[in-house]
Amino acid sequence: MDERHRNDTELEREAQSARDNGTTPESQLNGNHAFPPPKNSPDSSLTTSFEGESGAAPMKPNQAANNASSPEAARTTLETAIIMGSLGISVFLAALDNTIITTALPTISEHFHSNAGYTWIGSAYLLANAASTPSWGKFSDIWGRKPILLAAAAIFFIGSLLAATAVNIGMLITARAIQGTGGGGLIVLVNICISDLFIPITGTVIILLFFFLHLHNPRTPAWEGLKAVDWAGSLLIVGGTLMLLLGLEFGGVAFPWNSPKVICLIVFGVVVAVLFVLNEWKFARYPVMPLRLFKHTSNIASLGVCFCHGFVFIAVSYYLPLYFQAVLGATPLLSGLYLLPFALSLSVVSAGTGIWIKKTGKYLIAILFGSIIFPLGIGLLIDLDVDKTWVKIIIFQIIAGIGVGPNFQSPLIALQTMVKPTDIATATATFGFIRNLSTSISVVIGGVVFQNEMERRHPSLVTSLGVGTANALKGGSAGSSVSLVNQLPPPQQVIARQAFFESLRTMWIMYVVFAGMGLLFSFFVGNQILSKEHQVTRTGLTEQEKARKDHVDEEKAVGGTTGISNEEV
Repeated sequence: MDERHRNDTELEREAQSARDNGTTPESQLNGNHAFPPPKNSPDSSLTTSFEGESGAAPMKPNQAANNASSPEAARTTLETAIIMGSLGISVFLAALDNTIITTALPTISEHFHSNAGYTWIGSAYLLANAASTPSWGKFSDIWGRKPILLAAAAIFFIGSLLAATAVNIGMLITARAIQGTGGGGLIVLVNICISDLFIPITGTVIILLFFFLHLHNPRTPAWEGLKAVDWAGSLLIVGGTLMLLLGLEFGGVAFPWNSPKVICLIVFGVVVAVLFVLNEWKFARYPVMPLRLFKHTSNIASLGVCFCHGFVFIAVSYYLPLYFQAVLGATPLLSGLYLLPFALSLSVVSAGTGIWIKKTGKYLIAILFGSIIFPLGIGLLIDLDVDKTWVKIIIFQIIAGIGVGPNFQSPLIALQTMVKPTDIATATATFGFIRNLSTSISVVIGGVVFQNEMERRHPSLVTSLGVGTANALKGGSAGSSVSLVNQLPPPQQVIARQAFFESLRTMWIMYVVFAGMGLLFSFFVGNQILSKEHQVTRTGLTEQEKARKDHVDEEKAVGGTTGISNEEV
């Protein structure tokens, strides 16, 4: 009741403000800022000047009134702290599950006697995370942010409970997939909620969010909302993603690359991806990934930086612990401690980047800085030794962490500055999908490169270690046989560790290439100054239909039809 009263009060206050100033709700939604956007930028929710910037126009009376009665002014400091704490815990748990299991993967795989477990325990989470992300953003547009965020938290909790009680590898992988589905929703919805709650530069969980998170709740009827969901697009993107990644996972490991199963999975994955684009372009009334997001070079570049960043970051989190355990002989606990220089440096730099962007409103410098340092840090990992060299282990990780830190959120801010308020949720969900897709592909491709390299060294290992030991370290079996290396006689340990080292070294070379591609993308990201004004984001089918019609009118005005469905024209 309190939430309903709060929402009704906000609606009445905004309506009264519109009447007093001679404006309509529609004009308030379309007139987003006190200052016009830069000349060559699209209409944006964030592309305005900071206070005190040259060329800034004076604030209009109705805008001052809106600011005075904004949701931020109505929230107490305690409410803000509770909301941000709850959202922070939510995204922390979801992000933690991306990497927390990496140091224990060899032990878990060996415990369940599963050669495929090393890759699939992580991949199941990332696959479900990537496949579900686009739909979460559109669900929140239709039913509102709060109920969908709570649903994602509940799914994540159920998956975590099942994973904790898993008794075999199949149950664990299934539970990780359920976790990934909920985790994908948590990460993207937290970003959406923060962009709704605060101006762009401000940067048990379920119970806290239920009582304290107050956002516009359209109370869309369940059946009407279900009919509005782009089910075809959701199924196509899930199916295409899964087929493509499964094909890459099986290739060269479970089946030969020329196997009909591998070829069919990859080919049909690409075909389904093309069908998804066609559906979003021509048929979807409320597409999960509007193609208009890709009309601007800066948006494509921001998503490209996001893809390359996620692709390489997850590789360090997944495969550096394998280096510590298989090559240096560390235990799972010690390998986690060895990873601290990377984790701490990226955390400090990421937090510092947020503070710097808050004070300056400039995100492009952060993107460029991170993109330049990142390839250097990953390239240094190629020079790690077979023996423990602590200076290299610590310094190389710190440099890599400094390169990783700035680009967790900066590309998202760059993307949000180039889209309209009605597209913030879908843009954020698309960003989350690209990041999750990149991490999924990275773990799979990294595993394929590593396993194929170990497979290539199998004949020499047979000669040096014998058939039994060599088969245990062959291809897909290598990740689950790390403890075997420590049980070998010292001379044979050196040979086995050298094989792991050289295979991982080849993998790092591949990741340097992707980090370099991220640097190239960063040069095409647009630069704009962020706003200090807040706008209430409305959700529900009424707002979705209004935004759709506005988009149709704009396309007709410029004589284009890109991204418009047959129903719209």
